[in-house]
Amino acid sequence: MAAAFLLSVTMVGVSASSSDGTAAMTPTTSTTQENANTVYAAIYRPGPAWQEGKPMDEQGLRPHGLYIRDLRDAGKLIAGGRLVETNGGLAVFRVSSIEEAREIIASDPAIKSGIFEADVQPWMIAFSEKAFPVKPLYPQE
Repeated sequence: MAAAFLLSVTMVGVSASSSDGTAAMTPTTSTTQENANTVYAAIYRPGPAWQEGKPMDEQGLRPHGLYIRDLRDAGKLIAGGRLVETNGGLAVFRVSSIEEAREIIASDPAIKSGIFEADVQPWMIAFSEKAFPVKPLYPQE
């Protein structure tokens, strides 16, 4: 369900423009060139090394969590975390290209080990909060 929502948001963005100088909401499609509002969303799902019957906390994901934390600290991760009702997660990256986002995913220890697989999609942010503070899962050690 989260994947479907993200995909629908990816496919339809909003741009403000009009000939008389007033803001008009005009739908744009996924073929619109990437701009400053384009980020890259990765949806993680269990991979071939996922251990069926074990909860996510017992899947050996600490290296993945530390890797994602380092991406946050480097300013490349906007937000990331587990999906609540399914085994998997979501991460949103602010990087220069989809190729860079794919390289980040390919270097993820959970992807390399096969615990997770992930798809990456460009996502144009149309609406957002300024900030949403959360308690870090992997604080600095």
